[in-house]
Amino acid sequence: MIRYFIHIAYNGANYRGWQRQRNVLSIQEIFENKLEQVFKYKIPCLGCGRTDAGVHASQYFFHIDLKNDVQADLKFTQL
Repeated sequence: MIRYFIHIAYNGANYRGWQRQRNVLSIQEIFENKLEQVFKYKIPCLGCGRTDAGVHASQYFFHIDLKNDVQADLKFTQL
């Protein structure tokens, strides 16, 4: 497994915070779903902390473990 540390910013107005929760939409859930679409397997995102509902982040970090090295430049990729 290859570990990647990812630095993001997001507008959390329509989300219930970073952490995945039942029956509400979270930033973590969005990222995990999009990563699964791209890489074709489930990839858990482990964030640096939690945020409250509706909170924006200008500097947030999480990491993922991938089976293979990424051959594409994912900088500034919008999910």
